[in-house]
Amino acid sequence: MNIPRKNLIVIILLVFVCGSIQAQQIKGTVKEHSGEILPRVNIIIKTNKTLAAISEFFIAGDNGSIDYTLKKSYNNTIYIEASALNYEKIIDSIVNPQIDKEYRFDLILYPKSTQLEEVIISERKKFTIKKDTVVFNPEAYKDGTERKVEDVLKKLPGVQVAEDGSIKYRGKDVSAVQLDGDDLFGAKYTIGTKNISIDMVDQIEAIENYSKNPLLKGIENSNAVALNLKLKKNRTNYSGTSDLGYGYGDRNYVDAATTLIGVSSNLKSFGIVEFNNTGNYPGFDRSYGGLLASDSKDESDVFSKKIINETPITNSLGYKRSSVDERWTANYNVLYKFSKKARIKANVLYLKDKVFQEERFQNLFFTSTDTFSYIDLTQITQKPEAKGLDLAFTYNTSKKSLLEIVTSVSKNDQASINNFIRNQNDSNITRLSSEDFLIKNKLQFTYKLNKTNALQYTSLYSRNNIPQKFNTFGNFFSNEDAINSYFQFSEYRKETFQNRLALLGRKNNLKYAFTAGVNHHQNPFLSFLQENEVLISDFQNEFQYQKTDVFALFSNVYESKSWKIEPSLLVKYITQDIEKTINILESKNKKSFIVAPSLSLAYKINAISRFNFRGNYEQNTPEENFLFANGIITNNRAIVSNEVSLDLVKKHNYSLGYRLNSLYDNIEANAVIGYINRSNTFLSNLEINSNVTSTTYFQSPIDLGSWFFNASVERYMRFIQTSLKISSTYSISEFKNFVNQSDIRDGQSKSYEGVFFAKTAFRIPVNFENFLTYNITSFSVDGQSSNTNYGIKNSLKAIVKPNKKWLFTITYDYFKPDTTRNEDFSFLDFEIKYKPKEIKWISGRFVGKNLLDNRVFQQIQNSDFSTTVYRSNLIPRYFMLSLDVSF
Repeated sequence: MNIPRKNLIVIILLVFVCGSIQAQQIKGTVKEHSGEILPRVNIIIKTNKTLAAISEFFIAGDNGSIDYTLKKSYNNTIYIEASALNYEKIIDSIVNPQIDKEYRFDLILYPKSTQLEEVIISERKKFTIKKDTVVFNPEAYKDGTERKVEDVLKKLPGVQVAEDGSIKYRGKDVSAVQLDGDDLFGAKYTIGTKNISIDMVDQIEAIENYSKNPLLKGIENSNAVALNLKLKKNRTNYSGTSDLGYGYGDRNYVDAATTLIGVSSNLKSFGIVEFNNTGNYPGFDRSYGGLLASDSKDESDVFSKKIINETPITNSLGYKRSSVDERWTANYNVLYKFSKKARIKANVLYLKDKVFQEERFQNLFFTSTDTFSYIDLTQITQKPEAKGLDLAFTYNTSKKSLLEIVTSVSKNDQASINNFIRNQNDSNITRLSSEDFLIKNKLQFTYKLNKTNALQYTSLYSRNNIPQKFNTFGNFFSNEDAINSYFQFSEYRKETFQNRLALLGRKNNLKYAFTAGVNHHQNPFLSFLQENEVLISDFQNEFQYQKTDVFALFSNVYESKSWKIEPSLLVKYITQDIEKTINILESKNKKSFIVAPSLSLAYKINAISRFNFRGNYEQNTPEENFLFANGIITNNRAIVSNEVSLDLVKKHNYSLGYRLNSLYDNIEANAVIGYINRSNTFLSNLEINSNVTSTTYFQSPIDLGSWFFNASVERYMRFIQTSLKISSTYSISEFKNFVNQSDIRDGQSKSYEGVFFAKTAFRIPVNFENFLTYNITSFSVDGQSSNTNYGIKNSLKAIVKPNKKWLFTITYDYFKPDTTRNEDFSFLDFEIKYKPKEIKWISGRFVGKNLLDNRVFQQIQNSDFSTTVYRSNLIPRYFMLSLDVSF
C-alpha cells in the first residue's frame, strides 16, 4: 500500500503527539535528610509494594533530578521506590494514575540506622530515628557529672528542662514520662526525672504525636510529646539506689535519699524516702506538694485562687544556693495490671518542710507628685505540710471501649511566721495560716466506632477550698505613728462540674473533631478585716459567683507532604451571675455569646525545616481575684480592691516562626516573632505612700499591644570539638495605669535576654563548659526618663577526668545584678567523684559548696514607678562527703 509522503508525515506526528499525551511523567528531586542533593539514586517502578517484581527502572540525574516518562500505561496504583548505598530505601505511590498527568516527588533519604551483624561496633550510636520516635543513648551524652535522669535530659538535643523540672521537647511541653512504656507518674513526672538514677536507664525515647489513649492513636490530632525511660535489662525485678551524704559548715548538712524501682510483667513501682537541707529542690509550691498537677489543660480551671501568696521571692541565683530548708519527702507510685483489660495506678505523697529566709527590701518610689523610700527587714519561717493521693483505674470493657476513672485528694497546710521590721524601726510578728484542700473525680469513656472514628464522653467534678488567716501590724489607714494590729480572714471556694462529648475521626489526610459540652462553676468568697479586734465594715466581702458555659468546638487537621493546616472554631454561650450580700452591694449578671476562631499553618520546606504560623482570638471571663469590691490586705504593705465588671477579656495572638532541627548534622535553629493585642483588660489605679500601697483594679476597653522575638541556634562544631548555643529574646509591651491621682499614664516595658553557651568535647582529660547571660529591663512613661537595669551572670565549669575512676569538677559563678553599681558576687564550688572499677555498685563524692562563703545576695527589680534592691540570705559554705550505692 502506497501512502503519500505528506500523509505519512502527518500520521507520524499524530502517533507521536498521542503517545506524548498518554504518557505518564514523573518529575522531582532526590535529597538526603540535610537537604543536600543525592546523585545517581536508583528508582524502581512497581505495581505491587511487597513483591520484588520490577515494572520499570531508571537512575536519577547527577544533580538529583527526576525526569522520566513511563513506558507503560498504568490504571491501578503504582509504587516508586528510591534506594542508594548506605541509605534506607523509601517508597511512595501514585493512586489511580491519570494518563495525561505529570506527577512530582521530592524524595528524602535517611542514612541506615542498622549495621551489619558481622561488623563490630565499639561505640553505640548517640541516637536512632524510628518514625515519630527518637531513641537516645544516654551514655553518649554523659561526661561523668550526671547522677539523675534530669541531668542527662538537659544535655539531649531538642530538650529544655526548666528549674522546676518541667520539660519541653522541640518547643512542646512533655505531657508524660513513661517507665518502660507505662505512664507511672502522670503530669507529676518530675518525681521520677529528679530522683531516678541515670545508671538504671538504657535508653531515652522521645515520642512525638503521642496518644495517651491507645484507642485514639491515629485518630486524634495529637501534638503531645512523651518521654519513655527504658531500663537496663540486666536489672532484677527490684532495684534501687541509696545516696547518703553528710556535711559540715555553719551547721550539719544532710542529703540522704533511698529510691526503689520495681518492674515486672504486671507491676511497676517507684518509691522514694528523702531528707535534705542543702537546697536541692525548688521552694514549696502547691502543685508539687499536693499532687494538684492536672493531666489535661481542660482541668486547669478547677483550682481556686489564693489571696495571699506565701512563697518567698526566688532570687536569680536559683534554689540550689538560696533555699535554706529542712525537707522530708516520702512518695510511692505503683501501677498494677490485673489483666490485659484492667489496671490501677496510685500515687501517694507526703511532704514536710521548714523554710527559713531573711529578706531586705530597699524601695525607692518616684511619682509625679512625690519621691520617697523605705527599708524593710523580714525573717520568714515557713512550715508547709502536704498530703496527697491519686487513684486511676482503667478497664477495657471490650476491644473497642475503654473506661477511665480518676480520683485525686490533697491537703496542703502552711504556717508562716514573719519577724517584720518596718522601715528599720518597728519590729512586729506577723502570721499567716493557709489551707488548700482539693478533691477531684473524673470519669472518661471512649468507644471506637470503627478504624477511623471514635466517641469520647468526659465528666468531671472538683472542689477546692483555700481559707487563709493573716495577722499583721502597721498603719494602713492614716499617717499617724500608731501601730495597729490587724486580723484578716479570706476564703475562696470553687466547685466545678464539666460534661462533654467528642466525636473524633480520620479520613485520608484529614483528621476532625467535634466536641460539645457544658461547664458549670460556683465560686463563693468571704473575707473580713478586724483592726484592734474591731470589725471594719468597708473591708468586708461576701458574694456567690456562678458561671455556666455551653460550648461547641469544631477542629480539623489536614496534612500533606508539605502542609499541615489546623483550623478550629469555638462557639460558646456564657452566663455569669454574682450575688453580693454585704453592704447591700449591687448584684450583677451577664450573658455573652462568643465566637473564637484559631488557625495554625505549618509548611515543610524539607525533612529538617519548616515555617509555622499561629493565630487565634480569645474571649475569657474575668478571673476570680477581680471579683471582690472591698479591700483586702495582701501583705505587710499592700491593699487590693476592684471595680467589679463581668465584661469579657479579649486577646488576639499571632506568631510566625521558623524551625530547623537536624540530629545528624548536630544543628538546631529556631526563630519566632509574635504580636499580642489585649482589650477589656484590667488596669491598676495605685495610691502609694510610705506606709502602704493601695491598688484598685478596673476594666478598660483600651487596647494594649506587645511584640516579642526569639531566635536561637545550637550547633556542634566538629573542627573545634565544641557545642555552641546562642539565643536572644526581646519583647516590648504597652501598659497604662494611674499613680497617686495622676492622669492616665502611657507606658512601655522592654526586656532583652542574651545567652551564650559553649561546651567542649576534647579527647583529652580536661573539658570546659561556660554559660553567659545578659539581661536588660526597662520601663518608660511618657514625659519621664526610663528606669533601666542591666545585669550579667556567668558560670564557668572545668571538668577533669584523668581516668575512668576519678572525676574532678570546679565551678566558678559570677553575678553582677546591675552593671551601673559596684556590687558583684562570686561563687566557687568543687566536686570530686570516685567510682572504683572493680566494684560497680558503689561510688563516692566529696563536695564543697560556696567556698567563698557568701551569706547574702542582692538583685534589682524595676517598675515604672519604683526600684527595689532585694537582699536575701544564702546557704553558707559547707563540705559534704557522700556515698552512692546501687542495689
